[in-house]
This record gives sequence, C-alpha cells and structure tokens, in this order.
Amino acid sequence: MVKSKKYFFLFLALLLPVVLFVFLKYFGENEFSIPIYYEHSTLGRESLCHESISLPYAVPSESPVPIRGVSVLSFHDPNEQTLVQLNRVKNSFEGQVQVKSIIWGKDPFMDDQIILDSLTYAIAKCQFLITHDSTTVLIDNERRIRGYYDGQSMKDMDRLIMEVKILLEKY
Repeated sequence: MVKSKKYFFLFLALLLPVVLFVFLKYFGENEFSIPIYYEHSTLGRESLCHESISLPYAVPSESPVPIRGVSVLSFHDPNEQTLVQLNRVKNSFEGQVQVKSIIWGKDPFMDDQIILDSLTYAIAKCQFLITHDSTTVLIDNERRIRGYYDGQSMKDMDRLIMEVKILLEKY
C-alpha cells in the first residue's frame, strides 16, 4: 500500500510539469509591452526646452535629426565604449532599424553619424527630451519615445536590443 502511494505521488510529480508545459504552450500568450514615454506627462522635462510640450508627445517632424521607422539615436561625446555598444546594436538589426550616432564633434570611429553644430545639437537634445550625454533613445514608427538607455552600459544595450526586437514584431 505504501509503495503504491509513492508511485502515485511520483506519477503526479512527473505529470504536473508536462501538463503545465502543454497548457502554457497552447493557451498561454507571451506579450511584452514597451512603455510610451510622455503620453500623459513630461515629468518636468519641458523646462529643458523652455517651451510647452503637447501631450501625447511625439518627436517633431522638423527635427534636425531625420527619423525613419524604428530608430536608435545615440547622443554622445565620441568615446570608444559607446561606439562599440552602438555598433553591436547596429549589427543586430542589419537594415531593419535606423541606428545613428549624433555628435557635435568629429567621430572617427563610426560611419553612420550625424554631426551637428553645438546649437543644433542642443535643439536636438531638447526635442528628444535628453538630460545628459551618452544617452541612447529608442523611437518607434510613430515618432514616440520608447526608451532611454545608457550608451556605455552593456546591460542597457542588451535591454535596448530586446525592446527593438519587440517593437519590430509589433509593427
């Protein structure tokens, strides 16, 4: 009798993960969402630009930085760590995503760069609501800001790559 109880519980212990796996495989749905920044509030960032911002916020079409589809834009001073991370993002999405380096000086390490004078650079930072350099921004097809990332952090760039994959699946 005791032996049959052991076999019964062993059978249940083995059956439960299989039933759970089959249930999740056929009835579960993995849905990830990426937040849309500044849909309801700008969190005080309008003071960066000294102008009012209409909500929900989208990057203006007259921006000095051209945006085409899902875009990854990195505002930074030229440094090797940021460029290595940005090239890693670029290589992950060959041609599917616009990846641009936006700087206000000459950057000898990257081909896809937009060099702006200091005033235009400040305007671009204002339009993307960026508070400091070495910030990478994810923009969706509708010109909405979907995320800010530290351009020098491998962890942040891994998160950026994952969120771009999610955006590309949805659009």
